[in-house]
Amino acid sequence: MYKSFIIENCPATRVDRWLKREFPTVTQGQIEKWLRSKDILVNDKKVESSFRVNEFDTIQIKSVVADIMTKQDKSPLNLQIVLPTKAEADQLASFIIWEDEELLILNKPSGLATQGGTDTHQHIDRLLKAYQQFYCPKVQPRLVHRLDRDTSGVLVVAKTLKAANNLAAQFKEHVMDKVYWAVCHGRASPLHGLIDAPIAKIERPGRGGETMAVDTKLGKKAQTNYRVVKSFSDFSWMELKPLTGRTHQLRVHTAWFGNPIRGDGKYGLRDGFKDVEKLHLHARSIKLKSVDGETLTFTAPPPEHMVETLSRNGINWEHFA
Repeated sequence: MYKSFIIENCPATRVDRWLKREFPTVTQGQIEKWLRSKDILVNDKKVESSFRVNEFDTIQIKSVVADIMTKQDKSPLNLQIVLPTKAEADQLASFIIWEDEELLILNKPSGLATQGGTDTHQHIDRLLKAYQQFYCPKVQPRLVHRLDRDTSGVLVVAKTLKAANNLAAQFKEHVMDKVYWAVCHGRASPLHGLIDAPIAKIERPGRGGETMAVDTKLGKKAQTNYRVVKSFSDFSWMELKPLTGRTHQLRVHTAWFGNPIRGDGKYGLRDGFKDVEKLHLHARSIKLKSVDGETLTFTAPPPEHMVETLSRNGINWEHFA
């Protein structure tokens, strides 16, 4: 039996690099061995370590190998693996908006990562394992997309392989309608339109590392429809609809447009965010088709810090829902 991992918000890269990024303690030798022995497949096919994967490709890892990859620890202390708990299962349950035999729809809180990584030990993927263990042991929940750690809102989880494949195809073909709410600095003008600005990964001058930025020469197509829901003297409440799925697209586009998202220390005007602790970006709703072809729409209420910001300015968000 294989566990499936669907690639999203990731530029084309070698499969071994993707695996090492997702499973930092795994060695290159182990990856080469598992690829040769078909313990790891890409879109159901055997590939070499140099094979390049793209957004929405599916990585299939044999369950026993996936367990090794997630539990492996290089520490000489050989620290004991901390098993999921009932409290974690209940925490995940508190995020649920909708659940049926096919789907699990969550309202992910701001500050919680979707998947684990270096120094990230608490995340949705771990909580899903706890939920599976204590509430649905015969079902294997599968993440089919991600939200940034500090972005809150609707997160879709598949409960069957058939549902996962169905949803992956919809994400790949960009046929899902996704709506985000953002509280941005400044008065956005005009009040609605299309942000059409290609995005590329670039080196951060003088600071090291990489970031995303609008680049008309090297960037890939990136488009976002926007509408100002309510405008004030120093901020705008905006509705954003991404038409493409570039990494950090909404954060990059709003900053480039002159209205960085409140609380975004990476792409915003840093001096203006001293009194803001959390990113004001929320995945408000998503429209998708079930395996049976039924159109379903799910919405999530905004997080408390966004509600408070709007309330301080006399806005009851429910009147605009």
